Amino acid sequence: MPYCSRCGVEVGESLNKCPLCRAPIQKFYEEDGRLYPADQAPAPILPDMDRPDMRRMSLAIITFSMLIPLLITLSVDRVLNQQFTWSWFSTISLLAVWMWSSLPLIIRKNAILLYSLCFIIGGALLIGIDLKDNPGLSWSYAVGLPLLFLSILLLGTVISMTAGMKNPGLLISSMIVFSLALLSFAGDLTLSRHLTGSASSTWSLIVLSACLPISGLLFYLHIRFFRGSDINKVFHV
Repeated sequence: MPYCSRCGVEVGESLNKCPLCRAPIQKFYEEDGRLYPADQAPAPILPDMDRPDMRRMSLAIITFSMLIPLLITLSVDRVLNQQFTWSWFSTISLLAVWMWSSLPLIIRKNAILLYSLCFIIGGALLIGIDLKDNPGLSWSYAVGLPLLFLSILLLGTVISMTAGMKNPGLLISSMIVFSLALLSFAGDLTLSRHLTGSASSTWSLIVLSACLPISGLLFYLHIRFFRGSDINKVFHV
């Protein structure tokens, strides 16, 4: 009696597909007491996955990808120190990365809620690290939270302005380089104000001088690629 090559279930002689997994059944004929394939084995039909299934699979992959290093770091910390010491940092960090990676799969239509939750998660991570190192809040509210808010704001701006474009590669690269330059400048001002009491820019000027020409060049190449198009249409204004 024929059987399914995928799941091993015996099937009837007249069936062309497995009733269990829907894989095609290869036919055989007998000659001189031996079985020979009647035709070439058909390619197995993989089950179609809709978008919810793909999101669930992606979420499972992300979860296991975070769970494996989490268990490794906890085990190493426990074995070496006989207690959990430094592994708290990796645990919180991996949990934050898991949340940041999973939220876009769960919240897909409410961008404001998505960015707000990303800010809350990142803020909780920064405050937790600050409280662990210091009895009170030191740098998290003065440096970490403003830079985190600016990072999420710049990320949301890049995504919203390039969504729906046919060829956004150069524009995305230009905006990312510009955002990094702006973020480094803001970080320099914020950090210097926190350390010295006055906002001043030092190393960020070097970053600006390197990133701004690159960003401008990439933006120019993007406009040249869309020759004849209105610049307002490029930015969906």
